[in-house]
Amino acid sequence: MIRFCDREVNCFEIGKIKRQELLTYFEDRGVSDSVCVDDASGKFLGMITYDSLLDNDDINDAILRKYVTLSESNWQGIRYYFSNPNINKYELIPVVDMKGQLICFAYEDEWANREIRMLRELMEVPEALQFSNIYPNYQCVRIYDFNELAFYFAKYLESQGITVQVYGALWKYMNRKAENSEFLEYQCMSIYAEGTIPKPIDWRKNLLRTVSVEFECIDKIYEANLKKGIIKNTRGDFNGLFEWLRYEKEIVILGTGMESQDAYDALSEKEIYVSCFVDDGQGIDTHKLFGKSILDDFEAMNKYRNPIFIDCVSQNSSWGGGKLEYYDYLGYERNKQIFFLKDYIKIEGKCLIKSVSATKTFLAGDVHLCKYLYDYYKRNMVVIEGYLDIEGKEDEIEELPRIEADSIDSGMMCLIVIPEYFTPRNLQLEAMNRVVTYLKENGIDNYSNYFSYALPFIRLEGLSSVRYTKGRLKPKRIVLGSIEGCCGNVFFRSLLDGHPSIMMTNYNHVNDTLLNDNLFLLCIRLSTEKSENILAFFWRIYEAEGRDEICDKKVFNQKMSELLRSGSTFTPQELFVMFHIAYKSILGYDMDAADVEDMVIYWEPHFMGRGILEECVTCLGSEEVFCDIINLVRNICMRNGAVAKGYISMGWLGDREIAYNAVLDYPLIEKKDYGIDKRLVIRFEDLKCSPVEILMKICRRWNITWSDSLMRTTNNGKSSTYDNGEREVKDFDLGPVYNTYEKYFSEFDRLRIMIINAPWQRKYGYPYERISGFSSRDLQEMFMKEFRFEKMIEYSGTESDIVMHYRRQTVVRNRLLKIRLLELLEEN
Repeated sequence: MIRFCDREVNCFEIGKIKRQELLTYFEDRGVSDSVCVDDASGKFLGMITYDSLLDNDDINDAILRKYVTLSESNWQGIRYYFSNPNINKYELIPVVDMKGQLICFAYEDEWANREIRMLRELMEVPEALQFSNIYPNYQCVRIYDFNELAFYFAKYLESQGITVQVYGALWKYMNRKAENSEFLEYQCMSIYAEGTIPKPIDWRKNLLRTVSVEFECIDKIYEANLKKGIIKNTRGDFNGLFEWLRYEKEIVILGTGMESQDAYDALSEKEIYVSCFVDDGQGIDTHKLFGKSILDDFEAMNKYRNPIFIDCVSQNSSWGGGKLEYYDYLGYERNKQIFFLKDYIKIEGKCLIKSVSATKTFLAGDVHLCKYLYDYYKRNMVVIEGYLDIEGKEDEIEELPRIEADSIDSGMMCLIVIPEYFTPRNLQLEAMNRVVTYLKENGIDNYSNYFSYALPFIRLEGLSSVRYTKGRLKPKRIVLGSIEGCCGNVFFRSLLDGHPSIMMTNYNHVNDTLLNDNLFLLCIRLSTEKSENILAFFWRIYEAEGRDEICDKKVFNQKMSELLRSGSTFTPQELFVMFHIAYKSILGYDMDAADVEDMVIYWEPHFMGRGILEECVTCLGSEEVFCDIINLVRNICMRNGAVAKGYISMGWLGDREIAYNAVLDYPLIEKKDYGIDKRLVIRFEDLKCSPVEILMKICRRWNITWSDSLMRTTNNGKSSTYDNGEREVKDFDLGPVYNTYEKYFSEFDRLRIMIINAPWQRKYGYPYERISGFSSRDLQEMFMKEFRFEKMIEYSGTESDIVMHYRRQTVVRNRLLKIRLLELLEEN
């Protein structure tokens, strides 16, 4: 959405000033200034900056001939100008009238695009509730000042028979004059199109406040139609969509991640042709995906005449999200040229079966995961050409044919299979760079990184019915500790540590979790080896990082060797249990088969994403081994206070902006339903204040006996304390429960945190504030102010404070929109 502003400029007529005089002007006034250039008739030609003058010896060549023309019929032209990715949103664009005279400057307010879309949709739906239905007492709307949204709102109101009175100098360029129709004051709604906050000297500060909040009445009208089901997320059902897409020849998939690749696979299965992928990240022009080009959105719009954009990640298109507003603003209307696929159908990933079967495909990367993947495709009658050994160090594995680089033709595709390390993450990045570099050096540019994530392998294991084949490797229960950061993960595992019926792969320090975090994917890799090779392969991986989590390697090796002698091969689930048995042996517990059957395995990979961890419930459990999830939750004000403290007092990596995003980033609340009785939710405060009651509840659920060790925090059986950055905490110290982190958050800060985390607070019974209790303008002003903790952290970036602040406001607005949607769905 286009906004306008004035600024002080100096202007000269071309031919009446010399280059050296201009250079002197810039040196005297400052190199960030600019001057305007007119021709002899006074028509605006463009602007000259210090840099453009240095780059050109001739003044005429130094003129930046960039400007837009303001007229009632040229909005689309101005929009297209701003859509060019080469336009810097932190620069003003000159605006001229139809005679070429400079009248003001323009910039873009991306957030107000949403209201423009809403107005158009309201006008397109005949049965929609309109302005008069929601605001029946108003017969006139007075609009003060001018911008693109004000223009379209006036057009909308007039189409509804509402009198519009406009005020502001720029309205005359729309052939509008101020009207003097008289109405009683209570019959008039006043809209201040540019807000009422005094305009700053630095125009860029205008970017921090979107004027969409001044048009909240549009949101209210639109929301009323959503509640009534008049405006919907979809147009028809998914069968109709797929049938229609089958005849389209310019389908563009947004994104290149797993969900986008799953969508491509599903569309291919329906014989729907996809032209390309769009990605604003690093993939653009560097390689192809399934033989399709990866473009940025601007390139796709220019390449295709009538593209259809498919968003594979976002949902609730009527509410907005993703890049919907950007595309819709440029003329690609919702459910006509851009679709949210998840609104129509849930895509169940089939691990690219159709896409791989449709082209010659080979594997590269980790040889064990490639063997696992090769066997999966072979079972599903899909041919893989072979494995490309890039580093020449991998051992031969039976039934995994090799392929040489010189035999790969341009039509072949590579599946890059690199283990996803949740910590240390640099392991995967380094391995990925080596593979990609090799492929490019050999002219191979068609590849996918789909299987360089853990999730596809977890899902593949979920399809396997063969999990626990040996009696002595069937524990009573496996519990996944899906606990968000700073919600008591270290505290909870230290309570379980000494219990004789609980097994854990302990880590000595949260920054040293190579084995614990990556255990299950490691077990998948090990499952492709014969039993006599498993231990050697494990140590080859483990010792490459010089880790010391295993405190008694001799005992560990003895127990693992004993367990490995019981079979020639093992499933990933069995290896998962074996690692826990070996760890328990280190602590002096030498278990037989009966002991294992009475044990509970507790697994809390510290840095694995909680959504990924919870998916493991589908593959670690079986009919004989129950697997479920425990969530420990905490009042978000205290939780986020601990996050702020981590960045400031405990030396967590990051700068001011990273810390800001982490503090505002509420934990996942959309919990997936894995079936009956698969989840136990415990509040951190209840565990601290009523430990016996809560721990007894857990013991009953897990069917284990009480142990007094549950009342102490230990690590590998030894008493342990937790350094929280302020003091040592142990056992059931209540300090973390009542600490309001006043050092980092003011009372006002805590109010804002409760507002922006209302879904979490409401779901788990903590104090919260409904976002609907505040106007959009109120919320914008509330979050314009710094949090107290921000003043304690340096910002390490090179951008200006305004650029950084703009990005922070974008984070806030996205969050507030999502929360309002959740409230709306709840109300409905």
